[in-house]
Amino acid sequence: MTSWRTRASAALCCAATALPGLLAAQAVPAQSELHLLAADASDGRALWVNPAGLARRGEASVGAFVLGDDSGGAGWRLAQGGLQLATRGFAFGWQRDQFRSGRSGTTYVLAAGFGDARLALGAARRWYRRATGNTGGWDVGLHAAVASAIDVAAVWRDIGSPLVGDSVLEETLVAGAGFTALGRVRLSGEWHAATSGLVGRKVRAALTLDVGRGLALSATSDFSSNARLRGVALAVQLWRRTSRFALAGREPGAPDGARQLGLTAMSIAPPPTRRFGGR
Repeated sequence: MTSWRTRASAALCCAATALPGLLAAQAVPAQSELHLLAADASDGRALWVNPAGLARRGEASVGAFVLGDDSGGAGWRLAQGGLQLATRGFAFGWQRDQFRSGRSGTTYVLAAGFGDARLALGAARRWYRRATGNTGGWDVGLHAAVASAIDVAAVWRDIGSPLVGDSVLEETLVAGAGFTALGRVRLSGEWHAATSGLVGRKVRAALTLDVGRGLALSATSDFSSNARLRGVALAVQLWRRTSRFALAGREPGAPDGARQLGLTAMSIAPPPTRRFGGR
């Protein structure tokens, strides 16, 4: 007789094939993930992208973010809000998502990064709270500056493949690198692959231009054979001695995907020494 675990697994696989939009909606990336890559994150936002980045500055910050989406022309709505607090390599994050189905979900993240701008390691624990149950997973990350203008990063995400709502978050390996030219132009890229067989999922590429006076413009493209993973994001970032702002919008690759527009605002203490190498 087929066990209930086998039947449940089969049903979940069928649902994942038939309802990819619903399943993906149960685990929504934070606003910073629209445009930041693993090799680029270097402040409090790193807890969402690469926890090793928390050690690159060692500053204290508090931030808030909101994200709106327009799915299938249904109209814009507030889909996400969150807070983050970071100090000397340690960070805590809270994220609240409101799905179009009427359901909502909360994610908590506790992260730590150790090292400095040359070499850093980090780990993050995520707790997912959904109406269907609670679960959690781990991320571990690495960042290393291998030359004055070149750095590399790696992140192992969703260790344990947590079941979030109706969706299994597959363990993913992210390998990335960044190159800064002329002190103003930043090229970044990363490869995402499922750890089960190292099957490639998508490739991300980003170009960031520091136009001066603390203002930076960036474009990020996601490439994949799966249209639901494709997309293009544009971002404007403003860096000041005691504050940072990032406005980012993303156009989906799938016709029925959701357009997204989000804003992050951060207060910094003490004033950091600005380095273009990390955004």
